[in-house]
Amino acid sequence: MHWGRLAALALVLIAGALYVGPLRDFFAQQDRYQRELASVNQLKTENAAFEAQLKAMHSSDWVVRQAREEFGLIPPGMQAFVITGLPDENAQRRAQSSPQDQSLSLLDRLKDLWTTLLQ
Repeated sequence: MHWGRLAALALVLIAGALYVGPLRDFFAQQDRYQRELASVNQLKTENAAFEAQLKAMHSSDWVVRQAREEFGLIPPGMQAFVITGLPDENAQRRAQSSPQDQSLSLLDRLKDLWTTLLQ
C-alpha cells in the first residue's frame, strides 16, 4: 500500500516534469504576443498621425507654415520673431507614444492557458 502511493507520486512528478517545457514555451509565446500587440498598436497610432499629416499637407496653411519654419520666409507686411528655450514638441510626443512593457500576471497567464485548453 505504501509503495503504491510512492509510485503514484512518482508518476505525478514525472507527468509534471513533462509539462514544464511546453508551459514555458506557452508563456514565452504569450509574452511575445503582448510585445507584438503593443508594437502594432504603436504603429497604428503612428499611421493615424501620418495620415493626419498627409491631409494637412494639402492645405495652403501647411505650405505657409512650412515655408516659415524651414526657410524663414514670411508673408509681406509681417515681422518674424524667434523664441528660444521652449520644450521640444517632438520629444514630448515620442515619450508619450513609447510602448509600455505590459507583462501578464500569473493569474492572466493561467486564465489564458485554461481558455486555450478548453478550445
